[in-house]
Amino acid sequence: KEMKANKIFKGLTFLLIGSILLANTLEILEWSVWSNLIKLWPLLIVSLGFSFNNLL
Repeated sequence: KEMKANKIFKGLTFLLIGSILLANTLEILEWSVWSNLIKLWPLLIVSLGFSFNNLL
Protein backbone atom coordinates (compact mmCIF):
# COMPACT_ATOMS: atom_id res chain seq x y z
CA LYS A 1 0.00 0.00 0.00
CA GLU A 2 2.88 2.36 0.81
CA MET A 3 4.48 1.87 -2.60
CA LYS A 4 1.17 2.51 -4.35
CA ALA A 5 0.61 5.82 -2.52
CA ASN A 6 4.16 6.95 -3.32
CA LYS A 7 3.78 6.06 -6.99
CA ILE A 8 0.48 7.93 -7.23
CA PHE A 9 1.95 10.99 -5.50
CA LYS A 10 5.02 11.04 -7.74
CA GLY A 11 2.93 10.50 -10.85
CA LEU A 12 0.55 13.33 -10.01
CA THR A 13 3.45 15.64 -9.18
CA PHE A 14 5.14 15.02 -12.54
CA LEU A 15 1.80 15.35 -14.34
CA LEU A 16 1.13 18.72 -12.71
CA ILE A 17 4.59 20.09 -13.43
CA GLY A 18 4.52 18.80 -17.01
CA SER A 19 1.08 20.28 -17.63
CA ILE A 20 2.17 23.68 -16.35
CA LEU A 21 5.34 23.61 -18.46
CA LEU A 22 3.33 22.64 -21.54
CA ALA A 23 0.82 25.42 -20.90
CA ASN A 24 3.70 27.90 -20.54
CA THR A 25 5.27 26.69 -23.78
CA LEU A 26 1.97 27.01 -25.64
CA GLU A 27 1.50 30.47 -24.08
CA ILE A 28 -1.73 29.45 -22.39
CA LEU A 29 -0.30 30.44 -19.00
CA GLU A 30 2.20 33.13 -18.14
CA TRP A 31 5.44 32.44 -16.31
CA SER A 32 4.05 34.30 -13.30
CA VAL A 33 2.28 31.04 -12.40
CA TRP A 34 5.59 29.77 -11.03
CA SER A 35 5.85 32.67 -8.58
CA ASN A 36 2.43 31.75 -7.22
CA LEU A 37 3.37 28.07 -6.91
CA ILE A 38 6.59 28.92 -5.08
CA LYS A 39 4.47 30.60 -2.41
CA LEU A 40 2.85 27.22 -1.75
CA TRP A 41 6.08 25.37 -0.89
CA PRO A 42 4.89 24.59 2.67
CA LEU A 43 2.12 22.46 1.15
CA LEU A 44 4.75 20.39 -0.61
CA ILE A 45 6.48 19.67 2.69
CA VAL A 46 3.18 18.72 4.35
CA SER A 47 2.28 16.45 1.42
CA LEU A 48 5.65 14.73 1.59
CA GLY A 49 5.19 14.23 5.32
CA PHE A 50 1.82 12.59 4.77
CA SER A 51 3.28 10.43 2.04
CA PHE A 52 6.11 9.21 4.25
CA ASN A 53 3.72 8.46 7.10
CA ASN A 54 1.30 6.49 4.88
CA LEU A 55 -1.51 8.93 5.65
CA LEU A 56 -2.01 10.07 2.08
